[in-house]
Parts: sequence; structure tokens; C-alpha cells
Amino acid sequence: MARAYIRPGWTTSTTPRGLLYIWMLLLQSGSLGSVAKLNCISPGPEGLISALEKELFPRKHFRPVQSFSTPIDITIYFTLVGVLDVSESEQTVTTFLWQVLQWDIEGLSWDEEQCGTWRVAVPREELWIPDITVAEFCSTNENISPVYPFTYLDNNGHVFDNQPLHVVSACKLSIYSFPFDIQNCTLTFGSYLHFANDIRTVIGRSGEDILKQSIEVLETNREWELIDIIPTHNILELMEGTYDQIIYYVSS
Repeated sequence: MARAYIRPGWTTSTTPRGLLYIWMLLLQSGSLGSVAKLNCISPGPEGLISALEKELFPRKHFRPVQSFSTPIDITIYFTLVGVLDVSESEQTVTTFLWQVLQWDIEGLSWDEEQCGTWRVAVPREELWIPDITVAEFCSTNENISPVYPFTYLDNNGHVFDNQPLHVVSACKLSIYSFPFDIQNCTLTFGSYLHFANDIRTVIGRSGEDILKQSIEVLETNREWELIDIIPTHNILELMEGTYDQIIYYVSS
């Protein structure tokens, strides 16, 4: 993220302008405060939700870490559910994925017995959600995937977010020898905004596991057969900074 500096002679402790400047520093750093162990007033939904509303939900706009210098690890994997369309003229492939993101809210925990459960489904809009995107995404149309408004949170601060993803991605296609050709496309997952010192990507499952599960559920027009999925970690270096990515090589 961009760094900000306080010039000599400035004061930020008492004036409204100073308070606004501090707020902007926190926004640029992408972090604010810390979350501690929750104390539930009763072992039931009311007690746990009350504690979450007090300690966690107000911090939803900021990376859930206790220090600005601490990167957060985002585990990423997916299941390829369907190959919906292949356009040679537009050099695009339309796929339907189940994308899984997992991360930890640093410092968050609660006692299962005191709060009545070890895991709870909470509204996504109340949590910080990483801005993970597919770099090859090239559609200008609105995402037509159904929106699932909840995600799982457990008593160790672990978030499990499973969402459908409708992706129209650029891919160099060559189908002159159809149906005997092999198409190789990539799906690159990474943060749209955050640099590698803020967000690090982690491969969640092996290519073999993703391939096996995808073949079990894959729906196509029977013209395409999924051959291989190979994940690899990648560092993208640009003039403005370094980005952490996972590239999935998909062969069909």
C-alpha cells in the first residue's frame, strides 16, 4: 500500500484535520486495531452475535491483522463446475467455478462452551473480504453468478468463504484440428489492489485434487474434456509494487 509521511511541524493529535489525517493513514495501511478473545453473555446465538457486533464487525473495512506490517495469507482453490462457452472469434472461454477463499482473523477467538458453538455463519458484508480477482477476466457484463450472502467463521478466527464465480476469461485458442486439439488457458488469482506485503496467496489444494473433483461435477456440451489443472505460485513485479498471485494452468 502507499506510504504516507508526516512533515516536520505538522500536528495530528488534537485538530479535526489531524484526526482526519490519522484516519487516512489507517485507510492506506489497510488495517485498524485488533480483535481479542470474545466474551459471550450467554451460550447461544444472542450472546455470540452481540460479541461479534461489538468486537469484530466494526472493523470490517480493514485487514484483520494486529500490525500494519503483518501480511495476511489468503488460501485459494476452486472447483471447475462448467465450461459454458468457447469463442474462437473473441478468444474467450466462459467457465463456472466454485471459488474457495480461506484466511484467519488475527487475535479472534471464543470459547465453544461459553458461546454455544465452534462455528457460525455470518453475513459477508460484516467481514473484511479480500479483493481477489481473476486477472484474465475480460467481460464487461455484470456478474450473473448467484450471490450467497453468508460465510463461515470458526472460534479460532478462521474464515471459510465459498462463492460461485462466472468467469469470461481471455485465452489464446487454436481449434483448427477440433476435436483433436488441446487448449491451454490460465486463471490467475490475486489481489486487485494490495501489494504482496499486505496479501500473500497460498495454494489451497493440489492440481490433482482440483482436477479429480472438477471432473466429478463438470458440465460441458460434451465437446470438451478436462485434461489437467496445474497450480503455481507467482510474483508479479510492476513499477508501483509487487503482487502475489496463484496461476492455474487448465488444459482441455
